[in-house]
Amino acid sequence: MRRATIPLPTWRRVRRGGWRRRIVVMAVCSVTVACLQTTDASAFSITSPTPGAHIAPSTVPTFTVVWEPGGSYQLGYFSILNQYGVSVGGCSALPWVLPPGGATTQCSLASVLPPGVYTWTFLYAFPFCVDDPVSGRICTSVPFRAALGPYLLTVDSPPPPPPPPPAPKPKTIAAAPNLPSSARFTGERSIKDTRLMELVYATFKNVVRKPGVLAVACWTDDDFEAVSGGSVNGDTVKIAFWAPRQPRWLHISGHACADFQQLLDTRVPTGRRASSVVTALHEGLHAYGIRNEAQANCYAVQLVPLAGRNLGMTQAKAAYLGSLALNYTRSTAAAGYWDAAQCRAGGKWDIHLKDVKTPPTGTAPKPQPTPKPEPAA
Repeated sequence: MRRATIPLPTWRRVRRGGWRRRIVVMAVCSVTVACLQTTDASAFSITSPTPGAHIAPSTVPTFTVVWEPGGSYQLGYFSILNQYGVSVGGCSALPWVLPPGGATTQCSLASVLPPGVYTWTFLYAFPFCVDDPVSGRICTSVPFRAALGPYLLTVDSPPPPPPPPPAPKPKTIAAAPNLPSSARFTGERSIKDTRLMELVYATFKNVVRKPGVLAVACWTDDDFEAVSGGSVNGDTVKIAFWAPRQPRWLHISGHACADFQQLLDTRVPTGRRASSVVTALHEGLHAYGIRNEAQANCYAVQLVPLAGRNLGMTQAKAAYLGSLALNYTRSTAAAGYWDAAQCRAGGKWDIHLKDVKTPPTGTAPKPQPTPKPEPAA
């Protein structure tokens, strides 16, 4: 009596790192019954993904199968289920024609999977054949079907977005020595304005015996708000300041520096442009020891025609720039910033510029050396 065993799967590890399943139909031979010789019909390795694998988000799951020589298959399909047991796709890894020498094939899902835990199962089928010494090769009409799995596959969640960069620390006057030097203020960045610095030095050189070189920081509007501690105080708008802890630095607001830049670019005097020159000279006078605000304004207004000459203006245009500076400053000065009794021709604060020799037109002084940075207070 013939007796055959139920086909059982046997597992063994292969060098390629995947799991190899080999189905062997076994026959028990007796001395009275011829032995049925079976074919080694199923030999393959799934090299990726490994059971329990994790894949990165936005990655399309891809499956790799190594089909070994001698196999004959009619199905090789990967089925994917989500955590609720619902199919989310699949793909066939079986080539149209399996070469006699074996092959390595891949298949991928049609799209990426959302982050989560899935299971995959490999469904395969091959003809069930035996070799009978008498009847020859006998194959069943219905292929042998089997499944490998299910195995876990985890699609990782994307990493959290990086935290926003820390907000830049508000600037302080201690940052002034590190400002880039430039002869042009555009308002896009804070600079050490070398052109305004040259004008201040050249103007004071005519009225101060040994003027020190003063650096001029032109701050953007936002930076000036930070370094000045607030540009608006009630009805008063701060447009510049001098700080005793940085005695060689003048700090000018963005709109005042922009007005001065327009004066350089157009050579057309206006009240605001004349006022920008007054502003720089006013803070320079604080640096030279004049603490009274009205007195500093009075001296600065008188120096504007001299500054105009240093900018290369004619005597007439420089005088016109001075008259604009006087009218604009007198009409817009905050309380305590103008003293009409002292600031008049022949008054206590008249500096008698008629006795000062002004430079001829077009002979602006050469650039002066930049002062060494003051240590941060």
